[in-house]
Amino acid sequence: MKISRNALERYIDLSTLSDKEIADGLTFAGIETEDYYKLASGTNLVIGHVLTCIKVEGSDHLSYCTVDVGRLGTREIICGAPNVRSGQKVIVALEGAILPVGEIKRVTIKGHNSEGMICSLSELGVPSELQSHDDLVGIHVLSEDAPVGNTQVLEYLGLDDTIFDIRPLANRSDMLALYNVVRELGAIFDLHYNIPEIEVNPSFKTKLKLEVNTPLVPIFALTEVRNVAIKPSPQWMATFLRKHGHRPVNNIVDIGNYVMLVTGRPLHMYDLDKVKDEHFIVSSDATTKFIALDEKEYNIVPGDQIISDKEKVLCLGGINGAKSSAVTNETKRIAIEVAAFDTAHIRMSVVRHNLPSEASTRFGKGVNLNNTTEAMNLALSLIFDLVPGAEFSNTVTVEKSLPAQPVIYFDKDKINKLLGTTFSEEVMLSTLNRLNITVNEDKSVNLPLYRQDFFSLADLAEEIIRLLGFEHVGNEIPALFTTVGSYDEVQRKRYDIRKLLRSKGLYEVLTYALTDEEKNKTFTYLNKDEPLKLLHPMTPVRSELRLNLLPSVIETLTYNASRQQSDFALFEISNITSENYKGEHLAFAFYGNEVLSRELSKRPYDFFDAKGLIISVLEYLGINESRYEFVLNPHKNEEFHPAQSALLKVQGKVVGVFGKLHPLAREKALLNNEAIIGELNLSALLSLKTSLNKVNPPARFPFVRRDLALLVNEDLSVKELINVIRKAGGKLISDVSVFDVYTKLKDEPGKKSVALTLTLQDANKTLVEDEIKEVMTKVIEELTKKLQVVVRGI
Repeated sequence: MKISRNALERYIDLSTLSDKEIADGLTFAGIETEDYYKLASGTNLVIGHVLTCIKVEGSDHLSYCTVDVGRLGTREIICGAPNVRSGQKVIVALEGAILPVGEIKRVTIKGHNSEGMICSLSELGVPSELQSHDDLVGIHVLSEDAPVGNTQVLEYLGLDDTIFDIRPLANRSDMLALYNVVRELGAIFDLHYNIPEIEVNPSFKTKLKLEVNTPLVPIFALTEVRNVAIKPSPQWMATFLRKHGHRPVNNIVDIGNYVMLVTGRPLHMYDLDKVKDEHFIVSSDATTKFIALDEKEYNIVPGDQIISDKEKVLCLGGINGAKSSAVTNETKRIAIEVAAFDTAHIRMSVVRHNLPSEASTRFGKGVNLNNTTEAMNLALSLIFDLVPGAEFSNTVTVEKSLPAQPVIYFDKDKINKLLGTTFSEEVMLSTLNRLNITVNEDKSVNLPLYRQDFFSLADLAEEIIRLLGFEHVGNEIPALFTTVGSYDEVQRKRYDIRKLLRSKGLYEVLTYALTDEEKNKTFTYLNKDEPLKLLHPMTPVRSELRLNLLPSVIETLTYNASRQQSDFALFEISNITSENYKGEHLAFAFYGNEVLSRELSKRPYDFFDAKGLIISVLEYLGINESRYEFVLNPHKNEEFHPAQSALLKVQGKVVGVFGKLHPLAREKALLNNEAIIGELNLSALLSLKTSLNKVNPPARFPFVRRDLALLVNEDLSVKELINVIRKAGGKLISDVSVFDVYTKLKDEPGKKSVALTLTLQDANKTLVEDEIKEVMTKVIEELTKKLQVVVRGI
């Protein structure tokens, strides 16, 4: 925000301070002054009156002028500006003048003497953004009543000024008001200031009707003004606005901008004759359209705070007015609005409609809800001064419950502890008083209403130290007391799982915890709960907390694959939180090929890479294979390949899913290579009770292997076969492994052939043939009895 020193000095005496001292004072107090500069400069300047203006022969742009400069007589000046005319009042730099563009000397041009220069504002150093369009293309033409011969030109024009460009932090939205910058300077330099309290007396009672139908608008005030005459603003108003970065429009619009800059409260003006039945309705649940002042059409959706009458939208509250109620040169009656809007919804509407403005910036950061009357009275007093004959009514106000001021109790010792200082209570209270903060007998704190950034005692401590100076903070490092700690059991296992996966060549990733509604509806195998949604998402694609990790992992695959990464594997361990669920998940993905022997050999990742990885994790956690099983994924959708995906069940509960990504899902994710993905409920696995691993010494006695070929139902899992075999064989069965599975038997539809190897061993003796036969016979009997298998060979 740009702040004029001259504007500040209307309310506070800064004569003892240099521009640098003011800028440094603000910056060191936490209000960054990005830049400060003189608005204009120049010596030997005078106001002149162009008596004659004749085109120079042989030139298409030069004019020969005689200029009356008062008691100094007349001067002959050659001027190249396209807008110079006889009869104008202009700024003249006489011979010897020092300007930002250099020294003015007497010269001869095209046979004519030139004894000075008729100046544009640019030649005086005025920044282009502070000039009108006419000023940018030619000389600056003064008003007809400008005093010829006046040598205090910069002072007369209000250009003997310094502009401070401040950038307050987001929590200091109060610094977007001139009055509050005055208060801040008064506190920083301990100076007295005077901010006027303006009172007005209405001349009639209005018939305006106001209806506020939304809790998003805490306060809304309207005042009717009659006998309005639209015309240009006076010079002082136009100059003030230009200094503060605003283009003058007309007296009514300019008054609104002036009040916003001074008080921090944006105003809006309605042409009252365009409002149906003079009835204003404030709402935030409409779905409609309106044409804004920029003549573009915008779609209004629920959440947009609008002001309308019974027929049309009058304004997108806090952001932009509608063309249908705009003030024009024919306007005779207006309604002045001073209101406050919900900050978060303002920010969302600005992003949604791409309509940023000075007003929406203030509303989006939060305005002072307690200076509604101050802003309205200032506007009405300016109208009274600048629009002769205007009359204004009483103010109609609808006020919802305003937020209560936080309750903070002053505590000298706690503040000193927070700051690392030894300030006395007297020093602290004196410093707070400079900020209009007082302390009651019970140590409760009275906070200024214009400050919205106080929440706790730490905020008081911040105010004290920023005014007194950070050099008062002690330079000794406080003593730190440490204790020896270590990972608990869950933390250690989580750390070791990460190390295990990295050792297998997987890269660890950390993805966004936020996703969109569409992705959150996919891969819901482990968590089908309702997601937690953000009230005010920054973007639609990050609008709710994810329910599972796989959509994020696939997004990471797409990101890397689009950057020419073709063969890699990755994993993520992150927390998942939803309405009724909270847990930690592990997701992984294999993409493309496993690279072997430094690019000399490759093999495609497949389903069994994922299964092997899961088994490695289960083995590390000490979960015995008898407690879990892999079953075919029964869900037929476009997420996993229908024939190459499985669920992991532990004690009958689904705690994992893995398999090949469905071709359609892979195409949607723009992946050229095959992807094998999976996700585990790590919290469920870590919560399982397991015993310590037991050490088994190598057996002293030999083992015997027997092969067993079985014909079984196609839907029977190998896991069930192994469980029956182990139970039937008891301790003599040391291992069971599958070496062949054959399906699609032509002569046995619905059946499959499974071949297994059984390893038999006794820890205390060598097995004899009769014992081996007895075990095999019992195994076959149990298989036949419980699973109705047919033995094809032994």
